[in-house]
Amino acid sequence: MRLPQRHDTCTISKVARVQSFQSLEKEFEPWDNDIITPEIGEYMSNDPELLVGLSDGELYALAESRLAPSAQGRLDELLALNAENQLSAGEQAELDRLLDRVDQLTILKTRAKYTIHQKAAANRT
Repeated sequence: MRLPQRHDTCTISKVARVQSFQSLEKEFEPWDNDIITPEIGEYMSNDPELLVGLSDGELYALAESRLAPSAQGRLDELLALNAENQLSAGEQAELDRLLDRVDQLTILKTRAKYTIHQKAAANRT
């Protein structure tokens, strides 16, 4: 196992975050496609993590979205080079940008899934 160098610390923590989000993502199952009543919508609007104003279809599309195949392929290449300690400074910056993009996408996907779960739970009450 390669020991991280000082300049790798940020990248290593980002990789760990991506992996933890990916494991969290696997815990979510398909959801019911429920309708929100005005009373439930008012209750749910108090939660800042919910993605309000999106249709169920938009939430599902966001929840199931993926990094573009070309970006995912490049991310895989850069992660492999990083594991072998063969990244140039430019590639390191590119890897950091891609990992930031993955972080943001994962957060949005998780918020979409959370919103769907909350809508379903609110409709069951």
